[in-house]
Amino acid sequence: MLHRIRLYSGLIMAAFVIPHLLNHSLGLVSQSLMESSLTYFIGFWHHPVPTWLLYGAVLTHFLLALWSLYNRTTLRMPWWQLSQLILGLSIPPLILVHVTGARLSHELFGTLPSYEGVIQAIWNSEFGVLRQTALVLVVWLHLLIGLHYWLRLKPDYRRWIACWQLLATLVPLMALLGFYRVGLTLADQAEPTTTQAVYESSVNRLDNTGYDDDGGYGGYGGYGDDTAQGSGAGRLDGDGVETPIDPDKLRAEQTLAQVRDILPVLFWGSLAVTLLLRGLRLGWSIRQARVRVRLPAQTLLKARHGQTLLEALREAGIEHSSVCGGRGRCTTCRVRVMEGLDQLAPADGLERAALDGVQADRDVRLACQLRLTNDLSLVPLIPYQQRFAYLRKPGGVEGIEQRVTVLFIDLRGSTALAEARLPYDVVFILNQFFAEMATALEETDGHYAQFNGDGLMALYGLVGDFEQGCRQAIRGAQRMLHRLDGINQRLKVELQQPLRVGIGIHSGEAIVGTMGPPSAPIRSALGDTVNTAARLEGQTKNLGVPLVLSRFSADVAGLAMEGLEQRQIPLRGRDQLLDVILVKEPARLAL
Repeated sequence: MLHRIRLYSGLIMAAFVIPHLLNHSLGLVSQSLMESSLTYFIGFWHHPVPTWLLYGAVLTHFLLALWSLYNRTTLRMPWWQLSQLILGLSIPPLILVHVTGARLSHELFGTLPSYEGVIQAIWNSEFGVLRQTALVLVVWLHLLIGLHYWLRLKPDYRRWIACWQLLATLVPLMALLGFYRVGLTLADQAEPTTTQAVYESSVNRLDNTGYDDDGGYGGYGGYGDDTAQGSGAGRLDGDGVETPIDPDKLRAEQTLAQVRDILPVLFWGSLAVTLLLRGLRLGWSIRQARVRVRLPAQTLLKARHGQTLLEALREAGIEHSSVCGGRGRCTTCRVRVMEGLDQLAPADGLERAALDGVQADRDVRLACQLRLTNDLSLVPLIPYQQRFAYLRKPGGVEGIEQRVTVLFIDLRGSTALAEARLPYDVVFILNQFFAEMATALEETDGHYAQFNGDGLMALYGLVGDFEQGCRQAIRGAQRMLHRLDGINQRLKVELQQPLRVGIGIHSGEAIVGTMGPPSAPIRSALGDTVNTAARLEGQTKNLGVPLVLSRFSADVAGLAMEGLEQRQIPLRGRDQLLDVILVKEPARLAL
């Protein structure tokens, strides 16, 4: 639940940041275009609902970051997580001045933010340009890391990765160039605007000189015992003449100064308290008895009570797979618990949903969610791939979620075929079989994904739309059976009986990527869709038909159902019956 709240709050802030930076980039065209676009931007985000939504998301995101920092038992983590954490904690010190100057002043004084005033104030303040540049870069990098590790398993994201990388570079670059261009133009202007004076007052503690109503006003930080230097009823202007002070403006100035001073204290104080509480909690856990975790190769790990298994492995410097970084968004950190399972709290919530998605056995748990409360003996199930860059090496798992159609074909009677012939004769027949099946795949834009001795697995829809992939898979099955008839005709003299096959087809979401040993990686797929297609192929023998395809695949492909036998059949690993189509004569299927 907390992971989703963090994601949604981050997306709300992204919806504010990205258009804001795009608005900055309009400064490359003209300042007037920036200002006119800003009017629409402010019109939306200054509405009460978006305002509460935005600042609620900011506060929620910050509190969740503190909770995550407190809850961690080790700061050893993948580089991208550490970078995201450091960048995120760097944002408040950089942005507080900007928020108080540009937004809070609007609420207190009724001034409308304008690029002219704000940029001129930033440009004329000490280190203002440097601070604003750092703010843009830090916010953008933090946002990019979050979006990348959320979207990287999405098919459209990986398919258009070059485009996203270009946009990720251009957006902050153009925003900064627009800011620089307008800033250089305004830097030499002598007369400050109201917005500029208000913004500058949030950056520096100005002297007691204020601007009149025509030229703006400032001086929020300098009020104290020396505010009134004359009769106490006014302030001195540049000529030493006492001018009356608007009480409402004075109260607003004092409020702004107080808020500006309090916000950094609240930030650093909350961070210090979080670190202090974290230290106390870890100190208490160290005093408790250690949990012993036995791993393969006689490795014994002594971990703190209550920390997650993944944290314990990282703290000990033991490499362990965790594609999503330990956020429960994948199952690559799963382990099989050999001893001590009954004493563990059962998987629930995020962990239960993830394990159910891969139909994991009861003794399989996620290392990132498993809290260590008793001694365990376990075996990791996925080879180590900790960082995304590692996943792209040969032998890694570069996986994306994608809707595909999976086809399994298996040669019937291969054992009897091998027993009745010499090994070289069997190899000759199998080579003929696989050569023809490969040709059928090429004719229908299928992708060979797996070989299992007397059968193969093919993927359709890797390129093109999902519906087209479903239709191509059915045509692939037709072409395979047609070419099998050709083999039977050519080898009629050698074969005691014709070769027969069973084909199963199912469509849906799967993890598609490069996987396998480093010396021979292949592009294949994993997931429930693949398992279902394999089990449908296994049902062809029991049902006495050459082809069984799921009703879902048939509907997506637009298959004509007239004259086709439809059933609901049970499949191992599925709680519900599956609607399928039994095809006795695949060549007569009409798409």
